[in-house]
Amino acid sequence: MKLGRLLYGHVLSIAPPLEKHDELALVGEAGTVAIVNFDIFHRQMCNHSEKTRYMMKFLFARMSEPTRPSWNYQGAKWQESDDLQELTWRYLWHWHLGEQNGEGWDTPSETIVELTDLLGSDQEVVGIQAAYKLGNLDQKGLEPLIEATTGNDPVTCRNAIYGFIRMGQLAVPTLVDLLSYDRADIRARAADTLCDLGLKARSSLPALIECLGDQNDQARYHTAGAIGTVAPDQGVAIEPLAKALKDEVDLVRRNAALSLARIGQQATQAVSALTEALTDSDHLVRAFSVQALERNGTPQAMAALLDHLRVAQWCPTH
Repeated sequence: MKLGRLLYGHVLSIAPPLEKHDELALVGEAGTVAIVNFDIFHRQMCNHSEKTRYMMKFLFARMSEPTRPSWNYQGAKWQESDDLQELTWRYLWHWHLGEQNGEGWDTPSETIVELTDLLGSDQEVVGIQAAYKLGNLDQKGLEPLIEATTGNDPVTCRNAIYGFIRMGQLAVPTLVDLLSYDRADIRARAADTLCDLGLKARSSLPALIECLGDQNDQARYHTAGAIGTVAPDQGVAIEPLAKALKDEVDLVRRNAALSLARIGQQATQAVSALTEALTDSDHLVRAFSVQALERNGTPQAMAALLDHLRVAQWCPTH
């Protein structure tokens, strides 16, 4: 598969192991850039050529969501297109403008029953657009999205999340209720959706902090990440996140460190825990802890970073 266009629905799992038929090999000329969502499991493929292959990997993550345009915005309005993901692009446009929901959302021509059926379409684009249209219906679209999210069909469940995101703050109480659902996968899905809602889901912070103690690894993982996006300016989350840096699961510790990095200057209470995390067995926990200490910027945090860098150049096996 050559690069140059969006790829839909090839890999649905976010964690190994993946079966071989799920893998999608990307091929490109020297200098090709592949942009991959970090939540999708990815790895290098076998080099079948006789040439030495070099690849560089860069990780990018927002520390805060936009509250206003980051470019020289002159008040331009969204230009509607006939693209299959028109509603997705429109939502992202308003998000980059820092707007809660934006204008120009039309009432869908399909009935609620028709849109609910389309959520499970084998065409990913169709299912996602159906979710956005249900989200446009606000309260009327809430019940079918809840039923889809708590169902057993993985495609329908995944697509329904986009409807909650489009709905915004109206969906938050429902998602908070789902954090205590009796199925662990639903709790994890709810936390992940609140994470995507970001600042619109500020009111969910107390429930998310409680969910950090969930017995399920995936629920804790998504919860640790959500806390840093829904309320990065709330100090009440710092101590629970610092404790999460000692979680037995690598992914939970990663997201805890990343959330503390987003909290930044207010995370002084976690500096000691972040300093210990600089020697974590997981490389991304160490990396995110470095970022968290740097963004905290206090003398204690900077001293910890300098101590870490002084010995970082030496080989640990000699």
